Amino acid sequence: MRNPCLKIKRCLLLVFLVCCAQPATAATPVFTTSTNTTSAPLLGRYLQVLEDTTGNMTVNDVMAAHDKFTPIMQDFPSLGFKRNPHWFHVQITGDHLSDEIYLLHVDYAFLDELTFFEIHEGTIIQKIHTGDGQPFRSRPVDYETFLFPLKLKANQTSDIYFRVKSTESILFPLQLFSREQERKTLSRRNHIYGGLFGAIILIVVYNLLLWMVLRDRSHLLYWIYLLTQAVFQFIYSGYAFRYWWPDHPEFQVASIVMIGALTGLLGFEFCREYLDTRKLLPRSDRYINIFEWVIAITIPLIFAIDQQWAVIAVSMLALVVPISILCLVFRLAIYERLPSAIYIFFAFSTLIIAFCITGISALGWLEFTEFTLHMPPLSVVIEGTLLSLGLAHRIRTLQNEKAHTLELLLEESTRAARMGASAQRFVPHEFLEFLGHTDISQVGVGDSMAADMTVLFSDIRSFTSLSENMTPKQNFEFVNEYLQTITPVIYKHGGFVDKFIGDAVMALFHKSADDACRCALKMQEALSSYNATRRERDEPEIKSGIGIHTGSVMLGTVGDEKRLQTTVISDAVNLASRIEGLTKDMAQPILISQGVVNALEQPTSLDIEKLHEVRVKGKNEQVIVYALNGSSEAESS
Repeated sequence: MRNPCLKIKRCLLLVFLVCCAQPATAATPVFTTSTNTTSAPLLGRYLQVLEDTTGNMTVNDVMAAHDKFTPIMQDFPSLGFKRNPHWFHVQITGDHLSDEIYLLHVDYAFLDELTFFEIHEGTIIQKIHTGDGQPFRSRPVDYETFLFPLKLKANQTSDIYFRVKSTESILFPLQLFSREQERKTLSRRNHIYGGLFGAIILIVVYNLLLWMVLRDRSHLLYWIYLLTQAVFQFIYSGYAFRYWWPDHPEFQVASIVMIGALTGLLGFEFCREYLDTRKLLPRSDRYINIFEWVIAITIPLIFAIDQQWAVIAVSMLALVVPISILCLVFRLAIYERLPSAIYIFFAFSTLIIAFCITGISALGWLEFTEFTLHMPPLSVVIEGTLLSLGLAHRIRTLQNEKAHTLELLLEESTRAARMGASAQRFVPHEFLEFLGHTDISQVGVGDSMAADMTVLFSDIRSFTSLSENMTPKQNFEFVNEYLQTITPVIYKHGGFVDKFIGDAVMALFHKSADDACRCALKMQEALSSYNATRRERDEPEIKSGIGIHTGSVMLGTVGDEKRLQTTVISDAVNLASRIEGLTKDMAQPILISQGVVNALEQPTSLDIEKLHEVRVKGKNEQVIVYALNGSSEAESS
């Protein structure tokens, strides 16, 4: 006898197996207009998607293959880069429908082909073919993204199909809103993008004005880089198609590829100039330079390849460029603590984070959000702000360095001026003028010139015997005191001291011999005053002899590159020195030569007494000398 319990168990197992063998059919989610009445809802979790592997499926074929659709389960559907068209399907019921007009909004601008179907009970009541591959006027609503008005009726369910094909990543953020919600949602979106683009434009204009003031190459490159970033975001957000080339859809993909590549190229070149990598990181600079040439050569080749591959290349470039720049500045920012590199490090870090999150989301590996959608322009604003702060810091640094340099230059100039003033105490400026120079640094070995001058030699008589009774210090003090008494007289009468030879003085007069004669008389008067002072101190009086001769001389420099000295070389100098030596033997304080007498412009104003011809040492011919006793002006006074 069979066990009845066993039969029951077998029946239950059979029922279970039959149930498991039946195909599982997921119910199609239906969105009702009463689901959310306060804000514009996202329909991503109500969408289903089907890939058209043939590329030839019609809406009827799609409706017949309804069981092949798969649910998306994302608020912001992202399929990544796809070569085949994709169909999206959503069911919307008009339960509790008000009298308002409803619209579907695809909040993404870069979809090459976008065909919209609205179907009621199997009948197509509305079909709209648009996309970036069509002129802008093909859009049912004048807006930078895609808006589709619905003919939804109360208590009616509509099937909505979208056929999407794009060279860009397929993003499909779909919203449903009423006319009232449309004003709020689009106004909010316009405010967001208006604020972002307003901030970008403000940064661009600010840096343009800054470059116009500073005329610095790094500022120019940064301004152009920011401008291309702004243009790229303007294109990517759909505004460029709406306002710049609404009748030329072929510009869409071409413009984003070209501007994207140009932005990467400018980003590299700006960082090279801004961080001075040619000097600080020469190896890395060579790598960046090669990368720049690769980008520059690749830009025209991009248009010869498949557009989708070109877009993918630009998307990869948007990651490679900031990452390469970060590798470039990592050492400068983290290890060297270079302030300018720190700013650029955080600026491009922000850009990388934003583009990485956006890129990963675009590939479908991370769910999109509204914040992710707006992250690229927001990152550009943050990047521009940080780089502007970095440039401002760089300007302050350069100004501080410039001020410090000017301070050093001023100190050097002051020191040079002091040295120049001090040098004139060793080399008379008249000497430099005769040599045709204005600065002592211009004087070289062998510089010389010929001139007719009057040479005056003055020497203290019996200086050796006076020195014997003095200490070396007293000797120096005596000589300086004496020279300070007579040398001002030389300057006052248009002469200049060529050299001091112990207690002797050699002076030159280039204007006239009269000046030298009057100077000699005044020197004797100054010596008399000086002797009066010495008598008050119970010190012995001193006497001096002065010899003067007029003739041709050679002024110049002698020595080598390490040691130079100005001097006057000629027979006239030797003769003046010999005549001064005769003053002691002839017991005359001042003796002048025949050359001086011949050169006098006003000989009658001086008391000149002819003595006799004498033979001086080193001369074969005899020389006529005269005693200079005084002037008629002095006697009358």
